[in-house]
This record gives sequence, structure tokens and C-alpha cells, in this order.
Amino acid sequence: MAQNNLNTVAITGNLTRDPELRSLPSGLAVCRMRVAYNRRERNAATGNWESRANYINVDVFGGRAENCARFLQKGSEVGVSGQLRWREWDANDGSKREETAISADNIQFMGAPGSASSDGEEPIGLGDDSAPAAPAPAAPEPVAVAAGEDDIPF
Repeated sequence: MAQNNLNTVAITGNLTRDPELRSLPSGLAVCRMRVAYNRRERNAATGNWESRANYINVDVFGGRAENCARFLQKGSEVGVSGQLRWREWDANDGSKREETAISADNIQFMGAPGSASSDGEEPIGLGDDSAPAAPAPAAPEPVAVAAGEDDIPF
């Protein structure tokens, strides 16, 4: 009996560079983005909680890809949900390369580069391949909570 595994990921973060739009040989648009997101971990030496940046490539296809290339730029805050994909290839120098990336099912435009959506505009959601969806309600402001020594940081 074959086992079905769950492969779902969701992150929020900021683009580290402008999106790159290209077309596959089939003509399907694909947009490559690199998203930086933070995770918290305890520093073993000091015992303090610290934020560490992580980076992951995100691939978006079809109409979503074209919208991402049109509306996003370096620094844009996005929410991404999709599946992790692993691939390997031979580089030009003959070495083996591999990467894990997110194949995005949904992209949420959360704000302009360098802003926290303070300009009064609502974020734009892209849940389908045609056009931007209706604006989503603004997210509540995050609340800072001090973590005790035994607290889990989420």
C-alpha cells in the first residue's frame, strides 16, 4: 500500500532581489523569487533568544508568475504557501548541484518594499492564475511577548 505524505509549507518574508520572470519551453510563465524569513533560536553561549535569517527560493507559475513579476520588487513583503520541491542538476563545471525550493500555490502581497502597509492600502492576494483577488483584511499588529527560559518561541 502506497503512503501519501504531507508536503505543505507556509512562510512570510521579504524578497531579497527583484523577481525573475522567464518562460518554460511549453510557454508557461515561471517567476523565481528569493525570500528571506527569520526564525528564533536560543544562543547557547548567552541563553538569549536571537533572530536568524533564512533564505529560500520560491517558484510561481502561470498568471501568478506574471503578477509577481509585475507588482513585486526587492524588499516586498510576501506570504507564500505551497510545497517543498527538491531538484538536482549538473553545473557547467561538471559538479552536482541541488536545491530545495517552494513551488508556490498561493502568494499574498503584504505591503510595499520598506513599509508595513502603513500607507492605508490593503494587501493584494493572488490565489488564482487570472487576476488579483479581493483585498484581504489587514492583519492585526503583532504583540511582543517576552519568552521565559522554558517558553517555546511561537
